[in-house]
Amino acid sequence: MVVNPQFFNYKLIVSSLVLALIALSGFAYVNYSSQKQVQSFLIQEHKLVENELSEMLRRYDDLETKNGTLNSQLEASKERLRSILDSVKTLEPSIALVSRYKAQLIKLKAENESIRALVKSLEKKNDSLINTNQKVETSLALTQTQLQETSTTAKVLKTENNTLEKTNVTLKSQLEEAKRIAIVNMNAESLKRVTRKRKVGTNRAAKTKKLHISFTMVANKFAEPGDKVIYIQVLDPQNNIVSNKAEVSFKEKSLIYSQKEVVNYRNNNLDVSTFIDIDEDKDLVKGTYFVSVFHDVELIGSTSIELK
Repeated sequence: MVVNPQFFNYKLIVSSLVLALIALSGFAYVNYSSQKQVQSFLIQEHKLVENELSEMLRRYDDLETKNGTLNSQLEASKERLRSILDSVKTLEPSIALVSRYKAQLIKLKAENESIRALVKSLEKKNDSLINTNQKVETSLALTQTQLQETSTTAKVLKTENNTLEKTNVTLKSQLEEAKRIAIVNMNAESLKRVTRKRKVGTNRAAKTKKLHISFTMVANKFAEPGDKVIYIQVLDPQNNIVSNKAEVSFKEKSLIYSQKEVVNYRNNNLDVSTFIDIDEDKDLVKGTYFVSVFHDVELIGSTSIELK
């Protein structure tokens, strides 16, 4: 049998084309399947990046701080996140785009953790400051209460002290009054002469040569015992000193006296009697004569006598 070479060549070409078509079809199918897988992976990665960006933005929104510089940094980071998130949502996913976004995401995560750590540190310090401030306020309130109590106590003590001072002044005055020497039974008589046996009295001014003054110093347990200086002053009707002896000063007071007597007082009743000589060159005039007894220039008794 004779084979036509042309027909054989045709069959060979057709067979080759069929095989090539089958190979291309297989390659195309494999390539399409691979592209679908890649596209699905890119979409998943794209969505994952979008979700992580959204979560980071939500975390930023939850962060609160009163630090102005940190707030500015937070706002800047949120703006970058929003910008990247908007780009991720609008652009078609590709290997290069997803790779770039993932790199940015890693950087943003690190920045987010740094900011969150800083915020927590500031919150911890702020809590510590608040706690310290509360302690200071409590201490201040306690101090103010103590100051008020001290002030109230001081006022009460001042009032009590004033009362005690007044009481002390009163008691001191009463004690000084209680310590004062007092006299009773004071008597004054005019005499024309005195003998060993008797005294001859007179009511005539011209005949009077002596004045006899007597009194009793009253017993006083509060008075200081010892020698007491007694001054006797006699004033005539014209307020002139009779038998002017001298002048004595005690503190801011002074006294011109007619007679001075020193007696030993022992806190018991003590009778005192003294005679005042009338100056021979000075006759007494008629009228009322006032006799006063002083101790430490303080008046302790007085009486009067009428001479004709």
